[in-house]
Amino acid sequence: MEFSYATTTSESDWAEWTTRNVEVADGGISLAQTTAIRESSLGTSIVDLAVDPTGLLYTLDPSGALYRYDPTTDTRQRLLDSDELSIESPRAVCASENRVFVVDDADGTIVTVSPRLRRETGTLRSRAAEPIELTYDGGTIYALDGDERIVCIGDDELSIDQWRLQSPVDITVADDLVYVLDIVNEAPTVRVFGDERERRDDTYPLPTDAFVADGEAFVPTAVTAPQGTIVLAGTIEERNEHGLFELDPDTGEFHRVHELEDGCDHLVSRSTGNEAGDGRVFYALGCEDRTCYALREVTEYARHPDRDRHVGLAVHRYDSGIDGVEWHRLALDLARSGASTQVRVRYYATDESALLPFDSGGPSDNADNATDTDETADGTETGHTPTAILDSDAIETLHEADVDSIWELATTDADRVATRSDRLTPDQVRSWQRTAGDALVDHVESNWAHVDEIDPQDILLRDATGRYLYVAIELVGSPTAAPLIDSVTAYCPRRSYLRYLPELYRENDRSAAFLERFLSVFETSFVDIESEIEHIGRYFDPHGVPSESLAWLEDWLAADAYRDWPESARREYLARAPELYAKRGTRAGLRATLELYLRHATPDRTEPATEAGAATDRQRPVTSGATTADGTTSRVARDGDDQAAGDIGTGHRLFFLDPADLDRTDGESARQEYASMLSGDRSFVLFCGPFESDTQRAAVEEIIETEKPAHVDAHVLALEDEFTLRGDTFLGLNTRLQTRTFAMGEAALGEDTVLGTRESD
Repeated sequence: MEFSYATTTSESDWAEWTTRNVEVADGGISLAQTTAIRESSLGTSIVDLAVDPTGLLYTLDPSGALYRYDPTTDTRQRLLDSDELSIESPRAVCASENRVFVVDDADGTIVTVSPRLRRETGTLRSRAAEPIELTYDGGTIYALDGDERIVCIGDDELSIDQWRLQSPVDITVADDLVYVLDIVNEAPTVRVFGDERERRDDTYPLPTDAFVADGEAFVPTAVTAPQGTIVLAGTIEERNEHGLFELDPDTGEFHRVHELEDGCDHLVSRSTGNEAGDGRVFYALGCEDRTCYALREVTEYARHPDRDRHVGLAVHRYDSGIDGVEWHRLALDLARSGASTQVRVRYYATDESALLPFDSGGPSDNADNATDTDETADGTETGHTPTAILDSDAIETLHEADVDSIWELATTDADRVATRSDRLTPDQVRSWQRTAGDALVDHVESNWAHVDEIDPQDILLRDATGRYLYVAIELVGSPTAAPLIDSVTAYCPRRSYLRYLPELYRENDRSAAFLERFLSVFETSFVDIESEIEHIGRYFDPHGVPSESLAWLEDWLAADAYRDWPESARREYLARAPELYAKRGTRAGLRATLELYLRHATPDRTEPATEAGAATDRQRPVTSGATTADGTTSRVARDGDDQAAGDIGTGHRLFFLDPADLDRTDGESARQEYASMLSGDRSFVLFCGPFESDTQRAAVEEIIETEKPAHVDAHVLALEDEFTLRGDTFLGLNTRLQTRTFAMGEAALGEDTVLGTRESD
């Protein structure tokens, strides 16, 4: 059956859709994702807390008992009881990779504890007379002293008095910068210190009027600096609300990222570094009952800003190019769905390109479509007219910018619209677009045909006549689950299998409609089969075969040895299979296969390839030198033999050593050294490197084992860069490798001993 169709398959296609709370992901569309914070309590009556560089949390209670919490296993255990520490009045705690440091408020002593041994191991004495807060970073303990200074305790204790703190509240250290929340002239200020001086650039210190988040002023009470940004705990005094506020380094503005039940006077953070995709974790210490809160950042699907549900909407218009065309069916490819997700579809067809034009209260409706009236049959008002959502001045300005309908306003880029009129700004257009989007949603819900089936994959369209087919897809999910739509295809014109039956079956409209729907079940399968047959040629094209069928084509061509390669490398290997098979088992074939893999495995270091995909070694002189990973100098080349050349376009060095190369060595000692690398007359060594990972080296070894002749032994020696000969220097012609035959004691002249000139008296 002949059909025309319009399809949405690629990410660039999906980018043309108008969306709300929907984003392009994994080649399709799904609900937009956001970062949320999950809060849990880890105990009350806690004096202080600290996180070590590995992410373990240590808490100290008033009796002196020390606890450890592991966020990866969500377990909390007691390390030491109060009678096991020589501390009268615990005050503060910090932690390194293998030590915990606890301040005794009675005499200012800093006690060290070994978490592994679970016992006290000693004390630290410092210039800090009254350390009230500790933090650790990069091998140094930073003590906030009671006399308004910071003492650094490390290899060389340093008291940084020139910082002149006034009334410090909290301290944190990150990336060799010290952040102090200080009360300066009775106003809170975040001060940043580094290299024994205060940083005073465009951002620091923050002025007091900068503590505004989303239009509301807050008073900061604690500070931390995760991953190069600043996060403050604070209180919005007007409403007595508490929360975490993060500084946006691009805009210099704060945004509230989480609401706290209680005020917070101490805040620490660490990156979890786990494989679940979660982000940072914060630990906040409450002011009233000294509760420790664990605040974990997680990625979840976002709620719709207006509906308070995990729902999103994507809308698009397909153009058949012919007025009055009858649209036949929609096909959706649901790549992901589940019990907690839903996909719903609505559609609308018309010959008018201007949906909800400004010049009328509704579109010019086609007789076969639902009409856009102000009232339904039961008298209920539906939707908004364009004149009701925008005033006349706004509509006049938009007309000047060639925007004549709600559809155009909602779907056209705001920056592009703003460039069409001097009276418009992008922010103003975006404001109108939000209003237009609301009107469009109302029109979708009130006037567009609704598909009764949930998660439909094949939709037989009814009463869909017009040049344009508007499609609205609603995605419903939960915080942890969302559907994923991979593609949408709209077919026209309407030509069902009913036309192949005698006219008798079309005389009764009701029975004809049923029979058409019944036949569409078979039609769907047959049309998909016909489409596959029509495009069968792409399955034999290495560059066009779908990713899921790439392994099949590799099996078909017996090119399935390298399925761990990047997909781009696998496709090129398939395309060049005849060429590579013809050279299989030769040095040229080995080199071509190795270069192919390395070019795709290290894209950032790749130079443009030749038409055949090989590096242009003939254009470069053979002038490179290198050492193996064990320190052995290795460079043997035959002048004029491009297959033995060193540098290749990927930035690697690659050349071979076989018994025939030994005759070209300079000196018996060098010959013996290179000969020791060969296992026999039927063997060779591949020098290659430098490798970026063990995986890359393993792949090269696999290529050698697969492509070499069966009767030949081979192994790989990894190279590390040592020196490079360039210009008019040619190894073996006007430059040669030194032999190591002259030695003084255990020192080899020319290798680790240099003869110099003696200055005259």
